[in-house]
Amino acid sequence: MGENLHAPVEIPSSSSPDEASPALEGLRPFWSMPTADVLSGLQSSPSGLAADAAAERLAVTGPNVLLERRRSDTRKLLLRQFTSPLVLLLIAAAILSFALYDPPTGSSSWRLSE
Repeated sequence: MGENLHAPVEIPSSSSPDEASPALEGLRPFWSMPTADVLSGLQSSPSGLAADAAAERLAVTGPNVLLERRRSDTRKLLLRQFTSPLVLLLIAAAILSFALYDPPTGSSSWRLSE
């Protein structure tokens, strides 16, 4: 009973070859199969598992819980933004623009005379 319950389920041999690629011949994702085929592949029924089957699967696979993820450190998240090549290019362009800035002088040719 230690089978992977998330693996593709075998389909009946009467399916057309157009439904599966040669590498996955005989396998289809569960969401594209009729409900009855999925239930039979998982050895279940519309009303669910029997108590003994559920207890056995619980003992083999463990409880169905999501693992708690660590929260991201804000400083690490901020510093990670500077590893993007596009962000580094924009920073370099900003530094170059600042370095090449030509401040206006007191006598500009574009000013209107009074």
